[in-house]
Amino acid sequence: MKIRSFTFKSEEDFSSIDYDYALADSIYHENQLVIPDSTIQIGVNVYINGIKAGATNCETLVDSLGHALNESELWQELGYSTELFIEPDNYTFVLKLACQAVTPAIGDFLTIRSSHPDDVNFLQQMTWNFYYSKNDARVELQSLVSSMNLMLCSLLIDLESKFPFIFSFYARKLFQLNYKMFSQNITELHTVFPSSNETNLRNAEEDHLERPKTYYLAKLLNTFQAKVRNCYTTLEIIRQCNTTSSRLQSCKRYKRKLENGNAQLSVPVHSMSYNLCLLDLSAVKRNIKNDARDLPIKSKCK
Repeated sequence: MKIRSFTFKSEEDFSSIDYDYALADSIYHENQLVIPDSTIQIGVNVYINGIKAGATNCETLVDSLGHALNESELWQELGYSTELFIEPDNYTFVLKLACQAVTPAIGDFLTIRSSHPDDVNFLQQMTWNFYYSKNDARVELQSLVSSMNLMLCSLLIDLESKFPFIFSFYARKLFQLNYKMFSQNITELHTVFPSSNETNLRNAEEDHLERPKTYYLAKLLNTFQAKVRNCYTTLEIIRQCNTTSSRLQSCKRYKRKLENGNAQLSVPVHSMSYNLCLLDLSAVKRNIKNDARDLPIKSKCK
């Protein structure tokens, strides 16, 4: 089932992207904690002027886009290792993502799921379909890559709110930095007794001790998810940088340190920045150039 699509139209071209996904459990609700499965497979299809790229003479373009997307710095910044597979029969390239950020907590998530099956789910695979059209059958590589980047960025900005434990840079950083503390101090963080009366206090404490740790962990993670959806999205951080000069300067300092290899995890997460660009034009050109079936910058793909 197609879940959502994004479209951009200019005077010269038209581009759009849509996606669907598969969860371990088909029942999904907005407050559900959706985390990566052991691996996530993302199949990417590219259509140019209504024809799937690779179906005629654009096989090398599919290969080069796949390699460039696989090499994107974003996956490492999100805490994933990647593998690339090209499916020669249907000209789909598949990214296989292995999570390195949330996986250490998988035992607690599974325990929550065993007690509350509807509270935790696992994303197993996705399909992204990118469409690019021009009145002219000749396709400029730079325009194609630029349009695909725009659509992929729009898609990920949407997905970070839908699945913050999977696609949100800020949520995953916060989780990595704080989960150990969450787990160790869950009882203290979520012990709230409603009355100062000694008898009622004792009864409340007994009820509290009878509840498993995962009950409070699930409550905390739901609160965490709601918080990052409201306060730690990419668009919200950009808004804060545009309205607060100190926040903008702290993000710029982090970016400079990141570029110099001196970034420290001790800085506040909302002062961190990352590169949302998924396709580097030079990487696409390099993979095309190194392929025996060289694709010119302008090529007919129809």
